[in-house]
Amino acid sequence: MNVCVEASFDAAVPGSPGASLVRWFRAARTRLYRGLVEAEAGSGGGAVSEAQIVPDIDDLVRRFPRIGKTWPQFEEQLSAFPWGAQLVFLTDDGEPEVLGRASSYHVLSDGSIWRASALASVNSPDDVAS
Repeated sequence: MNVCVEASFDAAVPGSPGASLVRWFRAARTRLYRGLVEAEAGSGGGAVSEAQIVPDIDDLVRRFPRIGKTWPQFEEQLSAFPWGAQLVFLTDDGEPEVLGRASSYHVLSDGSIWRASALASVNSPDDVAS
């Protein structure tokens, strides 16, 4: 079963939209995907992560493999409020399967609205509580 959370944000509100974006991804990493971060860092593996930034709609994707080692650089890029960003966790054995994904992108071409989402795979309804 998959659980998805999606939110839309107005970039014109006071404060930095880049700071809001950093908080969105930080919360996903430290709360929603905490177990996946620990699995990637542990010796047993089980999960591998990659983050991606698309600074502008026409730019190339910038990749940040194994996010545990590149998180500060990823946050720095997020703070610039890129057009799109993604953090994905995949199985580390055999055929890759998505275990979790957080993403954001601009909805309107002028960047005035941006959308963020988070997806997590759970084995049972009890997993949602953790």
